[in-house]
Amino acid sequence: MASASPLVVQQLENRAVNAERMIAALTQQINDIKIYCTNKDDSEQALKLEAENKKLAAEVEACKKTLVELEIKNGKKQIPLPTSGSPQTQANLPGKLVTEVKQEKASIAPQEKNQKTAQKEAPPSEGKHSEGGKAGKKEKPKKPQAPKQPEKADDDLTRLDLRVGLITKAERHPDADSLYLETIDVGTGTPLTVVSGLAGKVPLEEMQNRPVILLCNLKPAKMRGIVSQAMVMCASEPGGRVEVLAPPPGAVPGDRVALEGEEVGQPDTQLKSKVWEAVAAKLRTRPDLVAGFDGKKLVVPGKGEITTSSLVDVPIK
Repeated sequence: MASASPLVVQQLENRAVNAERMIAALTQQINDIKIYCTNKDDSEQALKLEAENKKLAAEVEACKKTLVELEIKNGKKQIPLPTSGSPQTQANLPGKLVTEVKQEKASIAPQEKNQKTAQKEAPPSEGKHSEGGKAGKKEKPKKPQAPKQPEKADDDLTRLDLRVGLITKAERHPDADSLYLETIDVGTGTPLTVVSGLAGKVPLEEMQNRPVILLCNLKPAKMRGIVSQAMVMCASEPGGRVEVLAPPPGAVPGDRVALEGEEVGQPDTQLKSKVWEAVAAKLRTRPDLVAGFDGKKLVVPGKGEITTSSLVDVPIK
């Protein structure tokens, strides 16, 4: 037998595969008809289909035989392999078809696996989808974070909110003879209520319309039923005289206090007790009657020093 061209072989292969599929479909129809047929016409139809099936099967076998002969003639080794399909349609397929089916399945498997892996790992697409036209979810831009400030030491003066205030009204506390009740302007538009233990130490008339230095970030405390929001800073002898610290001339309510030669720092929102105690241990008046911290002058930047009248080297509180 003469060698056939590749085109002829391919056509025979295609015809064999198509015929096998038709036989499988007809066989299924015949089985269904045999089960459900209830009259003579249905039986005749079943017999007719069965005859056509046998005829097609014969043609397929002839095609197979011709195909196998051509493959053998062209040096193709025949190795039939079992398949997962119907035994009637696939058990006797030519070796070449079995080989190609196996190779096709082997090539498809890794492609499907790679596609699934890529779908899992791929990030959500942005913009519009190619089919639905719906806008994809966009990641929200992250808000820039302010650089973290280094932790301050407990005895860092900048943790205190010291500022200039002006007493606009001073009177005796209604429920305590040793306390004054003051209304003080600190430049915020809302005056602070301050209770001071200065009654009997500083005459009440000297507290009227007086500029003072206030500590404004202590935790508010109730004193005899009235909440005090700040503390008037004074130089004080232990068990003796008390003098209210005086801001420099030209200072106005709201001006901040700093160490001489240094900038005003960012104070704590609210002082903890241990921080106030650590800083207070270093607050004293100097020999030149200037309020000091660890020996350095306390000033209102650009306006001058904070002073006391006569008390030298005494605590400030």
